[in-house]
Amino acid sequence: MAAQRSFSIGKLSRFLPFDLFGMSLSPKFGRFPRGRDVCSVQSIPTEIVQTIFSFAVQPSSDDIDLEEKNLIRATIFSCSQVCQFWRTVARGYSPLWVNATDFQESSLLAIRELLQLSEPHLFDVGHRSAPFQIYRRRDLLVLHMLQAHSHRIREWNIDYCAGHRTEFYPWLLSRPSPGLDTVRWAGPTFYPHLDLNIFPNSAPRRLCLEDTDLRLSASTSLFHLTHLSVCDWRPLKRLSSTQWVQLLASTPCLQFLAIRDSTRDNGSQIPFTTPLVHLPELRVMSLGDSTCMDPLLDLFSHLEPSPMCAINLDPLPSLSSLAPTAVNQYLHMFSSRLFAHFGAFCEDPSNIPQLELAVRPYSRRCPVTLGTVRDPDTALIEHLEDSSTPTIPQVDGSTTTTTDTIIFPALNIGLAHLEGFELRQLSSLSSWLLQRTTSLRITIDDPEAALQLYPSFFQTEIVNLLSRMGNLTKLVVDEGTIGAILPTLQDRMLQPQEVMNFMGIQADSHLTPVLPNLEVIEPAKGVNLNQGGEAALPLLNFMIWRRQVGCPVDVLDFGAGSKMGRSRVVRRYGMDVTRLFSVIDG
Repeated sequence: MAAQRSFSIGKLSRFLPFDLFGMSLSPKFGRFPRGRDVCSVQSIPTEIVQTIFSFAVQPSSDDIDLEEKNLIRATIFSCSQVCQFWRTVARGYSPLWVNATDFQESSLLAIRELLQLSEPHLFDVGHRSAPFQIYRRRDLLVLHMLQAHSHRIREWNIDYCAGHRTEFYPWLLSRPSPGLDTVRWAGPTFYPHLDLNIFPNSAPRRLCLEDTDLRLSASTSLFHLTHLSVCDWRPLKRLSSTQWVQLLASTPCLQFLAIRDSTRDNGSQIPFTTPLVHLPELRVMSLGDSTCMDPLLDLFSHLEPSPMCAINLDPLPSLSSLAPTAVNQYLHMFSSRLFAHFGAFCEDPSNIPQLELAVRPYSRRCPVTLGTVRDPDTALIEHLEDSSTPTIPQVDGSTTTTTDTIIFPALNIGLAHLEGFELRQLSSLSSWLLQRTTSLRITIDDPEAALQLYPSFFQTEIVNLLSRMGNLTKLVVDEGTIGAILPTLQDRMLQPQEVMNFMGIQADSHLTPVLPNLEVIEPAKGVNLNQGGEAALPLLNFMIWRRQVGCPVDVLDFGAGSKMGRSRVVRRYGMDVTRLFSVIDG
């Protein structure tokens, strides 16, 4: 952003009789150059100076990043400090001051003056990357100051940290805001009147509520809403699955939806007569509940997103308190709904991307995730934060959106618990995908802690999960995976009936190893395969065992840039390995 801005201003300065680049971007300026060819600054018409200002502070988009916003703010004050004439022109040009106010750090007097200078234009409170944090009495006074300007607020970006320590009357949020475009509010207000409705008679495009007790007004229009994220809503404010369906039915333009721990279990399901909610523009749907399965499944079953919509189920709640029959029913319904959405993309196995299985023992929300994105916390949240659809230039000069080029929508499933029936969820929900995939990456953060916290997962469930992957040909592993999982797979043979149950294929009477079609093991970058390394011996033993059972595998050697079969192993590990292979060949 900064480079683009510098280029445009520098280009403009070539046509002006003074150093515009230096004046508009640096907070400190020297004297103007003196000479025959340089005219007086005061001789420039006011309209031209204002045009220069508009070029200098023109944002690159409606949703600029924090770096660009800070650069624009510095440019604004630089333009007003060149000379008395430019200062007078700047103070009389209200569009210049729209992005000038720093509500977090500026004095109350400066904020009041800057709000007056920017009249009557819309402005933003805080930024999505740096929300206005309210934790002092001074910050509450800023909110009171904004009362007279509430009709001009385009964005609310608030992190309310004061809580019960200060008294807050959210009258400001209940005033009409016709120009309101975005609301991002985090933190409870602990306001005693729980029926307060916020942002009445407004039509925002983005709405993000997190860990708060605020709720929308019935008069708030959701027709233009493209981004809805509600997470950790206070229990008294949560909606039932029926109420969520009614609300989402009025959001035809919705592109991003995230509902996590914000659904109330009222003991009843959505009536059968309620039609499905069609969301034709939805591109990311993220649903999760860490306590109750009923409302989550009920809501998920009544939403019909676009065929290219990415789905994130994160986190899925515990099933340990349910009867086995209820567990099987839940898993079957979830799996059927997922296959109905992704099944058409699985007809051609080459369309299925590499699966990602991650074990993060210290994750606060999901210690285990399985899906097609390597880091769901980053990948999906970036999609939720950015509602724009980038275009891709084509050879003929036309453009196409990324939606047109997707061959498999993103999927992520996260578990909040790994006890009892939870161990079955990953393999049961994604069995339709596991049977078709050909590539898998396994990542384990802190293997020692993971083994201590989830011993059943590594001893039982990981084998059941991998046993379903009969078509897997490539396995990408880190050092933790080599040490924790490969020894578990070693000597694990499947009976013919297990092959039929797990893989859905008919096997002969012989025993079959887990991952029978595995051809290549690819150590992740940074894995030490040198003799004596922690990963060397377990990997070597696994390769020897696979050779003994008639299903040899190769190891992709990053150092040589080629597959490391028997000859590469011999050269890498020396005479001991040569003797072992000689005995096998004997």
